[in-house]
Amino acid sequence: MSIHISDSRNMKFNEEPFEKFYEIAEELGNGQFAIVRRVVNRITRQEYAAKFIKKRRYATSRRGVLRINIEREITILKYIADSDNNNDNECLNEYEASIFIKQLLLALKFLHHLHIVHLDIKPENVMLVNKGDLKIKLIDFGLSRRILPGTIIKDMVGTPEFVAPEVVNYEPLTTATDMWALGVVTYILLSGGSPFLGENREETFINISAVNYNFNEKYFSKISPQAKDFIKNLFVKDIRKRATVNECLLHPWIRHVDNYNLKNTLLVNQRSAIPFDQIRSYKIRLKWQRAIEIIIVCNKMTANARLLLQSKNNNNQRTSRFDPIGETCLHISASNGYYDLLYYLYMKGASLTICDYQGDTPLYYSIRNGHINIVDFIISQNIDINYVNKNKETALHIATRYAQLEIVLLLLQRGANIELQDQDGETVLHISSWHGYTTILSAFCKYKPNPNIINKVCFLLSLIILMRIPV
Repeated sequence: MSIHISDSRNMKFNEEPFEKFYEIAEELGNGQFAIVRRVVNRITRQEYAAKFIKKRRYATSRRGVLRINIEREITILKYIADSDNNNDNECLNEYEASIFIKQLLLALKFLHHLHIVHLDIKPENVMLVNKGDLKIKLIDFGLSRRILPGTIIKDMVGTPEFVAPEVVNYEPLTTATDMWALGVVTYILLSGGSPFLGENREETFINISAVNYNFNEKYFSKISPQAKDFIKNLFVKDIRKRATVNECLLHPWIRHVDNYNLKNTLLVNQRSAIPFDQIRSYKIRLKWQRAIEIIIVCNKMTANARLLLQSKNNNNQRTSRFDPIGETCLHISASNGYYDLLYYLYMKGASLTICDYQGDTPLYYSIRNGHINIVDFIISQNIDINYVNKNKETALHIATRYAQLEIVLLLLQRGANIELQDQDGETVLHISSWHGYTTILSAFCKYKPNPNIINKVCFLLSLIILMRIPV
């Protein structure tokens, strides 16, 4: 098991055209902010995986790399062909599963020693180095954080099925958060099922918070008591009592992995084989789960959707008999981050500029809840980025008020006006100054705003800035 951690302060960027050095081949995967493609070095013919970060102009990133002038960022990674956490065998026995888990533990031991928490441990982020081999790599550190002792960091981060109770309850994240996720991966690897998965996200979170799971006899009848005990030690709500990485490495189910002579190791039922069709079914379910969620939401919104589509023929003048503030299903989709549903409704003719009774468009709803992918999509459809609601607030006012830094930077990049005043005469500079949002205010100042604008209470903006920002 090998992990390469690079110091971002020593990273060097090649600003020459990427295509000069690499041939770009097929897409390997994509996410909210990046696309991964297979590429081939034109000189050595060596294959790599290239991660194309979608165009942004952030002053800084979470990893500390300066990005002031970066239009497109491409990261070159090792390419692992046909990688997956299974092999050519028809099944995986419990001993082989313990080999996988021990490698993950060694990876986490290395990370946790550096106070790095991965925060996205799941089967999709564990890959075989070579097909038919049991050597694995832990990948995708996009959500990882360095959390020093005594530092309190709270965040709703990770994949719902794998998050720990402290994530659900918005409590401080620690290295123990990774250990819970490791327990989920172990459970899945041994059974093919997911321990806390509910009918929807809310039910899943309830199961996690209540530590509501069981060892289904259908799948665990041939699994050793030691393996079950290993999982039990990880599914502990109190992070102080949850097994640490060092404790797990000393557990009997893991300790025996050092000895490859099965006769002299922990007694493992040789028929405790894990059918790979179960693992594959799990992955297929993951792919379809999002589609099912969309269908459920669509069914719940059918009546409201009919009113929305009808309003299209009435110049969007509509009233809702269901919602006292006039929300449409587009507003609800944007608020909850249902990108696929919002896009579907848009393609069916729904207007992205439709307003609720306060004049708020779906863009405002997506900004309040921090759904930057939806924000990016909406403003790319040639809408008026400086539109004002009934309180004369722009999208930039909303993003600033809710401290959505990434969205603020995106809106600035797309030409948002920083000197427009709301009904109280306040610009986004007033808002960021009053709340002490130093980073956001610094971003505004790069656009050379007028610091002498006065709001309706005659409070000089420059005075606020002097009060809030040290010289």
